[in-house]
Amino acid sequence: MSVVVTGVRSRTHLVYVASYLRTLPPDTQLRYLEGGSFLSATVSRDDVTKALPLDVEFIDSTTDLAPKGPVTYVAVGAPGLRPLAALRRSDPRSRITTVVVDEGLGTYGDWRTRRAAYLRQGGSQLRSTLRAAAIATGNRTLTTVRWPLYRKADDWAVFEPVAAEFRRALGPIEVGSFAPGRAILLTQPWVDLGLVDADSYAAHIAALAAQQQAAGRQFLVRPHPAEAPDATPATPPCPSTYRPNWTQRWSPRIC
Repeated sequence: MSVVVTGVRSRTHLVYVASYLRTLPPDTQLRYLEGGSFLSATVSRDDVTKALPLDVEFIDSTTDLAPKGPVTYVAVGAPGLRPLAALRRSDPRSRITTVVVDEGLGTYGDWRTRRAAYLRQGGSQLRSTLRAAAIATGNRTLTTVRWPLYRKADDWAVFEPVAAEFRRALGPIEVGSFAPGRAILLTQPWVDLGLVDADSYAAHIAALAAQQQAAGRQFLVRPHPAEAPDATPATPPCPSTYRPNWTQRWSPRIC
């Protein structure tokens, strides 16, 4: 059995992909297309080999992507047209099963919310609209299997195989490590997107922290996956010194 993976742009994406790969036979041949990023997020080969449960063959071009015969194509967020075209050219008669895993909470909007995200990232009205519409059409017409975290048809129930992979990635968590009354801020990479300056954003976080602490709540910051942790200081930053890139990937920071 052959599997091709493309579209990974953060380590969080690897968790979604791993949850699907874990259902496959251990001798599955896996090719992973490198490249692609989102803001500060980076994915190294070491990240990939640690996260994925199969042996990985790394490739850096769609020309090396396609094996002969039936193949399962695993895409993040939406099927990629270039990888699909490369797979089809390699073996026009082969069967291609396209599996789409989540890219994050953005998966659960529609083409309008995706267009709004592209506009926030600096895209033009025309390009953002065309891109969002193309992805929505591709998801609807090219996807064989949706592998989501939440199942809309089941009243947004959590899909256990994906949830289990996140628990595996997080490792053991002490139930008593968080106070019963706590507030968790899920951040967005506004500074990296150029929508606000770092000082203003830090002041905003500080104000939120002060409000929550005054109310007797434990205040935690959970970064967006695109906010890289490579500048993490030795001690967790409290709001007066908070910067988006100063937070760990998996564990919320306690202030």
